[in-house]
Amino acid sequence: MTAPQRTVGDVIPAELLARLREELEAARDARQTQLDEAPEQDDVSYAFREINEKALEEIDAALERMDAGVYGICERCQSVIQTARLEAVPQTRF
Repeated sequence: MTAPQRTVGDVIPAELLARLREELEAARDARQTQLDEAPEQDDVSYAFREINEKALEEIDAALERMDAGVYGICERCQSVIQTARLEAVPQTRF
């Protein structure tokens, strides 16, 4: 018999989850603004664009994990991610 799968409500207090969601949404908006305003003329701008696009993907994935109820669970080992790590890097998957 397998143990029931943990969900976000099992591992993260609601207040912390709400704050992390706000932080992720603000970071997503800031990255999108940077992308919208970035010139596309040289290698530096291209690299900057790639970094921001990757960050947006990670942020969106974290928000999707929140919506799915699996945020805060390591994708690799299924252990609970420490709160301090989530606070430092809210989009972390591990």
